[in-house]
Amino acid sequence: MEKVRQFRRRARECRVIAAKASTPELQGHFQEMAAIWEKLADERMTFFVEHPRERTAAVTPSSRGASAHRH
Repeated sequence: MEKVRQFRRRARECRVIAAKASTPELQGHFQEMAAIWEKLADERMTFFVEHPRERTAAVTPSSRGASAHRH
């Protein structure tokens, strides 16, 4: 779920940048980027709702990486 929060935060950041952009073209580009980040967040949420067991599997790669350094 951390990724969902990160994606939504990035979408908000893009909207802030769009609001301050100097040209309509830049505003449009940042609004599009915000929409893409929101779509990614929504897709990730949908995936975890449909595959709840994967939620715990998504956490394990970092712990697996930590155990790989043990000797």
